Amino acid sequence: MNYLNGTIPAVWASTPLTDIELTGNRITGRIPDELGRITTLKYLYLESNLIEGPLPQSLGNLTNLGQLDLGANAITGRLPGSLGNLKNMIYFAIGGNPITGKIPDFIGNWTQLVELEMLGTSMEGPFPPIFYTVGNMRMLEVSDLNGGDGKFPALQNMTGMLYFAGI
Repeated sequence: MNYLNGTIPAVWASTPLTDIELTGNRITGRIPDELGRITTLKYLYLESNLIEGPLPQSLGNLTNLGQLDLGANAITGRLPGSLGNLKNMIYFAIGGNPITGKIPDFIGNWTQLVELEMLGTSMEGPFPPIFYTVGNMRMLEVSDLNGGDGKFPALQNMTGMLYFAGI
């Protein structure tokens, strides 16, 4: 931890970054819309900061992004539909944010997804049926889902599943 503070600089959009790791600092404000122009970005780790507000639609432009960790912030609103464009997603973490809305169908389009962490959100279940076609999934952590039928998720087609936490 460096205890960096302030907002993520929008001017970073003009750099060909592949990795941004700002975990465990005091980053504030919203994720700048301009971040969606760093199309070379493969890893974006913003966990454990003070980031707030909704996620920008422009994150869906990061088509090379494979790992996105936004856990333990104050991100609100729904997951933007543009995230469905992130076909290289292998790790997605949003736990500890008051994100709302239904679990989106587009997660089922992330065919390379290995790990999904959604602990402590305010999202609504159940998981959409297409989700269960993600055959590479190894780890699923989910809690605090609103709605849904309360049944265990149908994991039988997820033959690589090693860890499930329904806390």
